[in-house]
Amino acid sequence: MNKSRDYHIGITDPVRVRRDLLESTRAVIHMLQRYEQVEELRAEKREEINQLKDIFTEIRQLSSKLKIVFPKIHVPEKKKTKLRRTKKSPKQRADLKHLEKELDNIESKLSGLRHG
Repeated sequence: MNKSRDYHIGITDPVRVRRDLLESTRAVIHMLQRYEQVEELRAEKREEINQLKDIFTEIRQLSSKLKIVFPKIHVPEKKKTKLRRTKKSPKQRADLKHLEKELDNIESKLSGLRHG
């Protein structure tokens, strides 16, 4: 039979060795906790990206529906000229205000999706 031989090594300062082991164990536990936090953030990021992809898909679908509904017109290209300041007509200003309201509405819905 093989007898196992135990070897003992004398430790001159066992309290310090124990403290060092406990401190290193604590540091490892803190690193594992930070790693778990990072993994949670990555999972949240993936979820947010997936939601954003869904939103973009919906926007593309709605945009294609709008293209079908809107009349098709030919707009001739303008020659490049120097920029001139022109005053907008009241109708153009009203249209611009309407578009700004729609943009605000869309932005509020997007922020609701982000936070909700």
